[in-house]
Amino acid sequence: MFFKFRMLGFKNIFKSSGEISLKVKDLLINSNYLEKKIKVGFHPMRYAGRGENFWQYKEYNKGDILSSIDWRKSASSNRILVREKEKETSKTIYIFFDTSKSMLYQNNDKSHNKLYKSALIAFTVSRLLLNKKEDVFLFDGTNNPVKCLPDLTNIKQDLFEKSNLGEFPAKEIIKPKSHIFIISDFLYNTEKIYNYCRDLKSKEVLGSLIQVLDRREIDFAFDKDLEVLDLETDEVLVINNIEKFRNNYITKFKEFKFQINNYCNNYNWNYFEHISDMETDKFLINLCKIFFNKINC
Repeated sequence: MFFKFRMLGFKNIFKSSGEISLKVKDLLINSNYLEKKIKVGFHPMRYAGRGENFWQYKEYNKGDILSSIDWRKSASSNRILVREKEKETSKTIYIFFDTSKSMLYQNNDKSHNKLYKSALIAFTVSRLLLNKKEDVFLFDGTNNPVKCLPDLTNIKQDLFEKSNLGEFPAKEIIKPKSHIFIISDFLYNTEKIYNYCRDLKSKEVLGSLIQVLDRREIDFAFDKDLEVLDLETDEVLVINNIEKFRNNYITKFKEFKFQINNYCNNYNWNYFEHISDMETDKFLINLCKIFFNKINC
């Protein structure tokens, strides 16, 4: 397990992880703006059925609806042809973002912290999926799935007044053959992540792990000895030999990320990394290209 740290005395944008609820209105506005910026060429799967949009012609068979016969097309082809219409298959997609205290870490005030960026990614991905007529569920602060209405009109601040404390949603409520996005810094014992992915994979659930990190959590580029505070346990760690600690930390952190990526590869899940000071729109464009190509193949 990695030390979920911040420098002592650092002022966070939130006093507690539950205060993400106070930013819901801002997040909804920004996610709407991001959705409009992202132009991705993905298409829902199509099946023949009684939908609304014309798809193709087929030869009439006993039992077909008579009103669907195209008599003009039939006369020119010497066959009785029926107009088939498109029926879109909605997928069930869950989106979870971690609201535990470690997500509050923020190295500087020039960018949003990990919690805000995670929620922004969750809301924007929800909008993109809803636009494609998928069934999308966000998890509230107590990890109950909330079905999203178009334009996220039912997403209110009271849904996030409580923190999920970094606990993943109960596996029992995830439908078989669905998809789940899990957005977190994943600063846990890797066995917890492995077991959760394994159990969902046994239900034929596909997943995408989105690891949101602060740049300092990757490079530990502090230039002097310091004290850090574990955001989960309030334990204080004094670091005297900063250079030696940094070298060991970077090595272990690379191994840690490799493990998570390896889990995803083994289960045919997606792994994405987002640094909190990076541009969110470019990250989401890449994520959508990979994700929608996979689910429509």
